[in-house]
Amino acid sequence: MQIIADSGSTKTDWYFLAQDGQYKQMQAMGMNPVSYSQAQLEQSLAPIVLAQKGQPISAIHFYGAGCGAHEAANKMQKILGQAFPQAKEIEVKSDLWATVRAFNRPPKVGFYCILGTGSNACFFDGETIQQLRPSLGYLLGDEGSANALGKQLIKDYFYKKMPADLAQAFAQDFPILQAPNFIAQLYAQERPNAFLGQFSRFLSSYRRNIYVEKTLNSHFSDFICQQLLIFEAAKNAPLYFTGSIAAVFAKELQAALAAAQLSKASILANPLPQLLHYHLT
Repeated sequence: MQIIADSGSTKTDWYFLAQDGQYKQMQAMGMNPVSYSQAQLEQSLAPIVLAQKGQPISAIHFYGAGCGAHEAANKMQKILGQAFPQAKEIEVKSDLWATVRAFNRPPKVGFYCILGTGSNACFFDGETIQQLRPSLGYLLGDEGSANALGKQLIKDYFYKKMPADLAQAFAQDFPILQAPNFIAQLYAQERPNAFLGQFSRFLSSYRRNIYVEKTLNSHFSDFICQQLLIFEAAKNAPLYFTGSIAAVFAKELQAALAAAQLSKASILANPLPQLLHYHLT
């Protein structure tokens, strides 16, 4: 049996894939080796280990946010090796590789992007991933992501830049905003990027509101500017996106791409089902 995992900062989707193509699925907490401690990673992994106890695991293919750096990938590989000592192969790659492998086999040349809790982008030349800019994470980067959108909404709410009717609805949807110690609670979060990202779901209910339209366009344009237009080839190459934000706001994302004179993107909410085919063939 193979284990195939796609891990973001909010959640990890796990597939347990038998040789005959049969599989089962589980979902657990996100496992970002840059943002989370070893104890947090082991805690996230515990229910998966328990679910597969006693079953032989031949290989593990783990695609994760934060796993692009060599040190972080090694950290994750060590944790997985300790949890599944019988596995003969443990492959740890960045979540961008999950996006690359999900769309085509063999993967095609193009730009591959993630817009979920966090964000990232790369150019795939047919063999390797190229990133002209590093992923700066949820504190400094993540343009266009749920994390960035959530932070914008919270700031606009407290700075009273959000229209009054939306501010009232926002406070009703998230009563925690009214807590006198909201900022203290924010800084106490073990997974602050996921905590901030949850606020972005508010936008989907009011997407025709001019404030929401402008907010989405601003953040998607920022992502395009910072992560795609720095590549000269971006205007002539295929674009591929995965992630919840890309899928939920596909119309708004496509409009921002068109405004930047880029190609229409192919979009998948979740790359993992397609990865099953990749690892079976």
